Amino acid sequence: MRSLVLASVLLSALGSSAAPPAPVFATREQYKACTEAQELLTARRASADKALRENNRDMAEHQEKAKAVLAQQPAADERDESKIEDFNRKIDELNRVGAELNQRADAGRKDQDQFNADVAAHNRTCGALVYRLSDRDAVDRERQGRKPRP
Repeated sequence: MRSLVLASVLLSALGSSAAPPAPVFATREQYKACTEAQELLTARRASADKALRENNRDMAEHQEKAKAVLAQQPAADERDESKIEDFNRKIDELNRVGAELNQRADAGRKDQDQFNADVAAHNRTCGALVYRLSDRDAVDRERQGRKPRP
């Protein structure tokens, strides 16, 4: 039994002293593809953020217009058909604009879901790659005309 414990300790010691495997470096082309993909994702994010801000602004304006129209409802005297028709036209227009805003919001959510999936795919592809500094610097100079990083 004592020799089994000693053998186990020796094997543990031998196993822990082995050097970790050398990293596998990504190619320059892989770095370039990942950098270009990141640039496209960043631009898509900025565009999506802008569209969201615009839709939120438009929705807030729409809600204020709806409040103003609804405040006019008591003035639409039941005996005056022209006032009722005018009020109904305003409501129809509010409903039309509201539907458009909701469609934009739905499209934005779908775009956001796709963006999130694309970011996850990018992270799976590029997130764990190890690059040589020389490859990074060469690709950066090629793409952006920059001097090498310090």
